[in-house]
Amino acid sequence: MNYLRDHWQGDHSLFRSFWLNLIAVRAVILGLERLTYPPFIEPSTAAIWISVIFVAVFHGVVFGWQIVGVVRAVDRDQRAHGSIATAFSAHFGIAFTVLVSTVVVFSAFQELTKSRPKAKVVRPDPLGPYTFSLNGNGTIIYLHGDFRIGITKALGAFINQHPAVTGIVLNSAGGNIFQGRGVAKLIRSHGLNTYVIETCRSTCTTAFIAGRKRFLGTGATLGFHQYGIDTNINSLLPDPRAEQETDLTSYAEQGVTATFRQNVFDAPHDKIWLPGADELIAGGVVHEILPKNFRP
Repeated sequence: MNYLRDHWQGDHSLFRSFWLNLIAVRAVILGLERLTYPPFIEPSTAAIWISVIFVAVFHGVVFGWQIVGVVRAVDRDQRAHGSIATAFSAHFGIAFTVLVSTVVVFSAFQELTKSRPKAKVVRPDPLGPYTFSLNGNGTIIYLHGDFRIGITKALGAFINQHPAVTGIVLNSAGGNIFQGRGVAKLIRSHGLNTYVIETCRSTCTTAFIAGRKRFLGTGATLGFHQYGIDTNINSLLPDPRAEQETDLTSYAEQGVTATFRQNVFDAPHDKIWLPGADELIAGGVVHEILPKNFRP
């Protein structure tokens, strides 16, 4: 307490008052100031209050004590030695520390109060799981489930593990259009026949139409509708109409008639078109209707 009082009254030497009590102590305070805002502390109301208290104590009370002590020490030194240059240098040093402290305090509050980008919300893929299995002699793959991210890579590996495969049975309500194309590419490159015994809708039909020969079970359905952008799915369609044209081109290459292609994307995205077996045969989509209860 005596030390604090002596500085306040200007009883310390000018050297000690300026270099130790002002400059050194201020350097320590400014160093500690850095610990009161990000990344050392998360922005919050509590963090702002901590900074306010820190500023009030160390940039208010303590800084005032520092400046008053130096000014009084300068006055005492000038009366004893009459050096104007020394007094000017000390006052310049005080002004400099005020400027630096102001900048540091302003930066601290700016860090604590500035708007920060919200964390990106990663929505879960709304599509369900998929499974692969084989028939008894290992020649037919049964694909059941949604065309979600990763299905193309997984199916490619499954086919490579079973080189005797000649066909694939599709049972899916659809999914990601790009994965549908990926599966279609695998089916074409391996020359697989495609079968639908229950249902194949939306992007699943792209995979079905890629088959070398295409078979539809009695009572089974193929469903078509317009593509749409679903913000919950990781891969978005930048232009649904352009994507539809891309797939119509591949359908034509697979022998689907122009008349059928004109109707493929008539149904809105929230509806479904279920053409009958005769339409599918006439449109070049299906090559053969399988007998009832037939299972490849």
